[in-house]
Amino acid sequence: MKDIRKIAIRANYVGDGVVQTDSESQKNLIGKCKNIDLKILKNDNVSFAKKNFFVKDGELQYKLKVTGDCYKNVIRDNIQRVTSQVTKSSDILTAILMSQPLNLMTGWCAMEGGTNGVTKSSSLKFMDIRQNDDTISHLEVYNSTDLVSQTSTSLHYLESIGEINYVQKGSEIDLKNLQFMLNDALWNKLSVPTNIEEKLIEQLKLTLPNFNQKFTYYKYNDSIKTNFLINRGILFTNEQVIFIVKDFLKRFLLSNLKKRNSFIKPIKIEIKLISNPEDDEMKDNPTNPWITLTSIDDIDNLNFEIHQYFKELTIDEIDNYLSYVKQTIENILDTEKEKKERKRLEKLEKERKRLEKLESDDELLRT
Repeated sequence: MKDIRKIAIRANYVGDGVVQTDSESQKNLIGKCKNIDLKILKNDNVSFAKKNFFVKDGELQYKLKVTGDCYKNVIRDNIQRVTSQVTKSSDILTAILMSQPLNLMTGWCAMEGGTNGVTKSSSLKFMDIRQNDDTISHLEVYNSTDLVSQTSTSLHYLESIGEINYVQKGSEIDLKNLQFMLNDALWNKLSVPTNIEEKLIEQLKLTLPNFNQKFTYYKYNDSIKTNFLINRGILFTNEQVIFIVKDFLKRFLLSNLKKRNSFIKPIKIEIKLISNPEDDEMKDNPTNPWITLTSIDDIDNLNFEIHQYFKELTIDEIDNYLSYVKQTIENILDTEKEKKERKRLEKLEKERKRLEKLESDDELLRT
């Protein structure tokens, strides 16, 4: 398929037990949903599963869920995030982590002092995973055991559930955002510290196929010719973008969230390649069906062409743009100078009038 602008994702999961717990703020709600001894709910030793509450047939009900952010951490596995601690500690480590395909997909935010720093917005919208069957959870009593004396030390309640099915809808990958890494110090739009650009390029040669790009200037393909839509950065090729997408899908398919004696994992991932942004991507469409991914081979066999949102500027266009920027900055500085001079003259005029008034008052007093 050609001219793909984004990728819609939906998935089915299977699990057993509770893998994500919530705060105790849901005590009052769960007490209305189920016939639970209120004395139990008053205790602080009760652990609840994360839920979505809703009203059906006039009754308050709930379904278990796992948040998208929680499961993204499972997909991330051992790939470290790009943080302010990383960018402060080591330039080469920062370049290595920024070159990882998963970090290129999910982005980063490394701020210093609350304002200054580097940010790359995520190309991945990953929705919550919601229970999709009628399995009912319940509270079970557990006890903690002292390892030395082998005696019970405390009793506590844990919400539990057996085999459970989940569904996830509405996730998507924004290929426009993934295609371009913006890094324009002129307008303070930095994804990468300017002092490590060369190091990052060297690392991208190791992590992405056939990478030989550099930081330069690009303009939007779909816009009128205007200097306001020009940005500096790196434009990834179709091959490189597909590589990043496949890396994420493989990690997603092989992921498995385990906690105590519980787990959740995907058993089927479906994607839809969207070329028309006005299409309702979540609906089944015979002309653009969902592609089922149940194995690594299914992912390896994916092939498509993304929409080219950006076009590299020629040398002459770059020279013209930089001249335009220089002239714009000079005009701004000239305007600021004019404002300061105007304020200075206004202040002098105000002082002159004040002195004239004082002289006039003195003359009146003398007469």
